[in-house]
Amino acid sequence: MATNYLGRDSLINKKQTLMKLTKNQEKGLEGEIAVGDLLSKYLPKDTYIISHPIIGKYDPDFLIISPRYGFRMIEVKHWEIKPIKTASPNGSLEIMGDIQNPLDQVRKHIEDLNAYLLSSYPEINNPYQLIGCAVVHFGFSKNDFTTKFPPDRWNHTMTQHYYNCHIFKDQLNQNIDMLLEYSTKYPGCYPKLSNEMIEVIANKLSISDKYASEIEIETNLKFDKITNELAEKVENLEKNNAKPPEPKMKMNKFILALAGILLTLLSVFIFNGNIFTKPVNGFSTTQPNGVEQQGQKIKGNINAKGEKIYHVPGGKYYEVTTPEEWFLTEKDAQVAGFRKSQS
Repeated sequence: MATNYLGRDSLINKKQTLMKLTKNQEKGLEGEIAVGDLLSKYLPKDTYIISHPIIGKYDPDFLIISPRYGFRMIEVKHWEIKPIKTASPNGSLEIMGDIQNPLDQVRKHIEDLNAYLLSSYPEINNPYQLIGCAVVHFGFSKNDFTTKFPPDRWNHTMTQHYYNCHIFKDQLNQNIDMLLEYSTKYPGCYPKLSNEMIEVIANKLSISDKYASEIEIETNLKFDKITNELAEKVENLEKNNAKPPEPKMKMNKFILALAGILLTLLSVFIFNGNIFTKPVNGFSTTQPNGVEQQGQKIKGNINAKGEKIYHVPGGKYYEVTTPEEWFLTEKDAQVAGFRKSQS
C-alpha cells in the first residue's frame, strides 16, 4: 500500500469549499478522490501519488512517481458509457455530438513535466523517456467498453496502444502498478531514480488549490441547466405517452436542435477549447494523433529528444515506428517541421 499520497486533503477541501459546484464537477471530484484512494491502496509503498501538482501551465489530476518506471501522468474521467457514441484508437470519444479526447488532455502535461525536470534536476538523464500517461475511466469497466466497442474493429497495434493508455474502473486493483509501467511510448526504459531522489522531487512540488475558474463554473451551471430542461421535456413526453400536436412537435424539434448547438458551444469552454475540425471533403494532407487517412503513407514521429522525424515506406525504421502524425507527401512533413530519417 502506497503511504506517500500527497494532496488528498486538498481534494477533500475543494469539494467542501466550492459551493457552486455543478453536478458534473462534483461527480468529477468524487471520481478523483475515489481513484486516488484506490491507487493508494494498491500501489507499492515506495510509490508517490501526488494530486494536482503544479508543474507548468496545466495541473494533471495525478502524478505517480515510481523507482521502477519513473513518472506517470493520470487524467481521471468519471463519464458514463451510455452517452458515448463512438470511440477512436487515438483516444477521442464522441459524446453528445461533440468530440472529446482526454488522452490529448493528459499528454499536454508531459512537455511541462519534462521541462520542469530538465531545469530542476539536470542529473536525471533524458527524463522524457521516463514519462508516460494514462486516462482512468472511473465511470465504467473494461468489459462495458469492449462490449459496446469490440476491439476487433482496430488492428493489433492500435488496440494494444489504446489499452496501454486507458485504464478502467475494474482495473484499479493489485495489477495497477504493472498497467502503469506499460503506459508509455518507451517500455523497458527503466529509471535510475533512488528513493531519496524521488522523495526530494515529490516533496518540492506544490499542490494546486485551483479547480475551476469562475467562467468555467458559470459555463458548467448553464450546461447543467440546459441538460436538466431537456431531461424534463423527455420525461414529460414519456409520462403523457402520447404524441403532441404536429405544430408542438416541430417546436420541440427546434428546441432540441437549438439546445444541441448551445451544448456544443458550451463544451468548447468546458473542455478547454479542444476543437476538432473535420477534413474538407473527407480528405486531409495531414492528420494528428496517429490516425492514417486515405493515401497517407509517411509517418511523422517525435523522438525522446523532441526531434521531429518522418519515415517513408521502405525505410529502416518505418515498420516499427508508431506515428504521431501521417503525411501525404514529404513536402507536407517538412512544412510541419519534420526532417527525413537518416536511416
